[in-house]
Amino acid sequence: ASATYEGERYHLTGALARSISASSTGGFQVSDRLSLGYHYDLTEKSNLGADYSWSKYKSFDETETRELSGYYGREFSEYWQMRLSAQLRQHKDSTQTANGNIVGISFIYNTPEF
Repeated sequence: ASATYEGERYHLTGALARSISASSTGGFQVSDRLSLGYHYDLTEKSNLGADYSWSKYKSFDETETRELSGYYGREFSEYWQMRLSAQLRQHKDSTQTANGNIVGISFIYNTPEF
């Protein structure tokens, strides 16, 4: 299931999913996922956004992953864009927990259509 709400300068998204499939060990693998997003246009050429996702997988073991990210995007021209982003990640299973932080900058070039 998913939902989207759009305003004049922003939009909200949300999705909830579950999948069940046969596992090679003779059981089933269950996967649950929740994702939420918010995007706000500061100007015609720049925007801010945030995303959150949570995933849980169950088969013979259980793992859980959470991600929270934020970004600022800027369009320089029709073809060039830049995005600054920061992300927090957490991954847990039955024996350990791992945390990570990611900071990035991306330059994007879109080729013109012929």
